[in-house]
Amino acid sequence: MTGTVPRRGDGRGTRTDPVRITYDAQGAAGFARAVRAGAAAWDERVPEIELRPAREGTEPDVRIVAAKGWPSAAPEGSSPGKGTVVIGRRALAQGYDAIRIVSHELGHLLGLEDDQPGPCSSVMSGKSAGTACTDATPSAAEVREVRRNFRAAAEVG
Repeated sequence: MTGTVPRRGDGRGTRTDPVRITYDAQGAAGFARAVRAGAAAWDERVPEIELRPAREGTEPDVRIVAAKGWPSAAPEGSSPGKGTVVIGRRALAQGYDAIRIVSHELGHLLGLEDDQPGPCSSVMSGKSAGTACTDATPSAAEVREVRRNFRAAAEVG
């Protein structure tokens, strides 16, 4: 991961930089808007992380690709924020929302498990919420868990 892993402040307003997680969406074939929006859904809710496109010629933390099958995520390593996200065209063909798919799969790389069956208000409920659910915003509980995951990574690292 790039950047500084945030640590708990000393209670005096100490500012820490977010963990910058870079992604390469060149293989996302036409889903650039969905990738940006899915990443922004996490950025806006979790100040400990910052999802940004990787600079040309640098190794990204996350690769985002489009494929024929179902969406998936393959985390790499024991720390959150690395791996591959697959935007599955099969789910898109059935009517699932591309932004919600990206947000959900990024959630896996941030350390979250599926919450199935789950309500539309849980981005990690995935397909169990149905095709009418287009909410890509992480719930308060999901935000808390990601924040804990990154605090734990900072304490180990």
